Amino acid sequence: MVKGIMTLAEKIHLLRKAIRKKGKLAVGFSGGVDSSLLARAAYDAIGSGALAITIDSELLSRRELAAAKKTAELIGVHHVFVKSHALKNRHLAANSLQRCYHCKRDDIALIAAEAKKEHIKCIAFGANISDLSEHRPGIRACEELHIWQPLMDLQFTKEEVRRAAKMLGLPVWDKPATACLASRVMTGEKITGRKLKMVEEAEDFLHTYGLGQVRVRLSGKSARIEVEQGNFEKVVSRVADIVSTLKRIGFTTVSLDLEGYRPGGANIFK
Repeated sequence: MVKGIMTLAEKIHLLRKAIRKKGKLAVGFSGGVDSSLLARAAYDAIGSGALAITIDSELLSRRELAAAKKTAELIGVHHVFVKSHALKNRHLAANSLQRCYHCKRDDIALIAAEAKKEHIKCIAFGANISDLSEHRPGIRACEELHIWQPLMDLQFTKEEVRRAAKMLGLPVWDKPATACLASRVMTGEKITGRKLKMVEEAEDFLHTYGLGQVRVRLSGKSARIEVEQGNFEKVVSRVADIVSTLKRIGFTTVSLDLEGYRPGGANIFK
C-alpha cells in the first residue's frame, strides 16, 4: 500500500520495481489503457520476462482484438492470443449481475495454463482503484484466485493511469473505456453468439461516423444506442441510414438514449 503523497513518476518507478521483483510476469491484456500501461511497465522492467495474453472469444469484437495486437506490437512485449469458447459456461451465458465473475475465473484459468508453458507463476491484471466505485465482480474473482493487481496496490486512479500512459507515449492513453460485447445485452437475458454478432456489426457501423464512445444495448431485438451527448447531432443527422442498417442487421426497433453513454447501461435497460 502506498503511503503519503507521491508523484506520478514515482508511482511508475515503484510499479516497475515491483514487477522486477517478480522476475517473470503474465499480463491479462485487453489492449485498453489499464492493461497497456501494465504491459508497458512490465516490458520496461523485465523485457522478455513479460508476456501479454489476450483472450480471444466471442465476447471480444474483432476490432478490439486487432487494436490489442497493434498496441502490443508498439510496446514490443511478447504477445499471444488464447482461444476461449466463453458461452459454453452456462453461468456466464445466463447473464446475471455476476456474469463478469464467472467470465474472469474462466479467463484466469486459460491465462494460467498459457503462463505455465513459459514457466511464469505470477499473473497480473490492470484494475485500478477507480474501478472499485463501479460494479466489478471480476475483481472479486481476481482476489479469490490470488491474481496480482499492482495498479490497485499502488493506488493508481483511472485518471492517473491515463496520464501515466501518456507520459510513456502510449497512443491508447485517451482511448474510450471498453467492455466486452456481453455487457451490451440486458442483464438477465441469455447471451447468444447471434446477439453478440448483431451488436458488434451495429457498433462497427456506428464507429464509421466518428462517434467515439458507442454502445448498442440489446433487449430482445431492440437496439438502444448510447453515445456521448455531444454526438447526438451526428446520430440524428443520419437517422435514416442508421435505422435501415440496424434493421438489416436484425434489430426490429432502434432508439437513441437521451441520457447518453454511461457504464453498465445494459443493467438498466427499460
